[in-house]
Amino acid sequence: MSQDSDDLFVVRFGGDFSKHKIRLSYSNNDDDFSKQPRAEFSSTYLINAGTNSLGAAHTSYEVGSKPLESKASLKREQQQYDSAVHWIFKHVLSVKDAKQLQVYLKKHAKSLYQKQEKADKARSHSQRISNRTFKKRFLKATYKPKYTDNQWRAFIKQRAEFLNLSVAKITKSTLSDDESLEYDYDYTSTISVGYYQGAIPNSEGYQSDQYYFMTTQDGQKYLILLPLRLYNQKDLKKWHYYKKMPTFYYLPAPVSYPKLSSMVLANETPSSFVVSNNINVVAKEKE
Repeated sequence: MSQDSDDLFVVRFGGDFSKHKIRLSYSNNDDDFSKQPRAEFSSTYLINAGTNSLGAAHTSYEVGSKPLESKASLKREQQQYDSAVHWIFKHVLSVKDAKQLQVYLKKHAKSLYQKQEKADKARSHSQRISNRTFKKRFLKATYKPKYTDNQWRAFIKQRAEFLNLSVAKITKSTLSDDESLEYDYDYTSTISVGYYQGAIPNSEGYQSDQYYFMTTQDGQKYLILLPLRLYNQKDLKKWHYYKKMPTFYYLPAPVSYPKLSSMVLANETPSSFVVSNNINVVAKEKE
């Protein structure tokens, strides 16, 4: 049994009842490649076969040169876990029952694994079908902006005006990987610069490798990212970062789909205000 987390705090608990031992391992380290922040302890319990109980823990401690916890803190952690371990084996799971469980798991490990693997595949297949169904319904129900080059340019100018930017020219070109790194973008949006998200749609409505760029009168060059779907006017006004409204570029998973009530629907005609304010004007990253 284990408990893991992204910050490398790990607790593992297991036993070898054939050797009458149970072990609890605790580790707190925020760096995979350095032992400096390491703070760990390991407690080993001997099983008293005659009394069917756990003996006192034998614990060893290890700390790095810059540990996240002191040895005193580790000892307090160990005492808390120690109380929990003894409580579990006194009130919930006896040593005898645990030993029987280990024997059962060893005997049936292969069949249990196969059943679990089969269940995981079935659940994964069901989820994929559900995702595809959800996505199809969403795409069918929502408005996909398809505009001519002149229309997009007009919407970009309207967006620039809203942001108090004076447009000198609007151009089209590809975006190299190196160039994409020069632009800063809002992480609250689902932007993926460099993978044709927000690029100019081709005649068939698919993303091309061309982007709009806008140069202002003062010589600043901005990357323009076009929306694949539109948030409606009500939701545009709800966001506190209204002028940096995140544009809906792609659909990674059902949990990230907004509600249909937040979107312009397929049977609606969005205003120029809505279209223009779903456009992201991306500045170069400040050095």
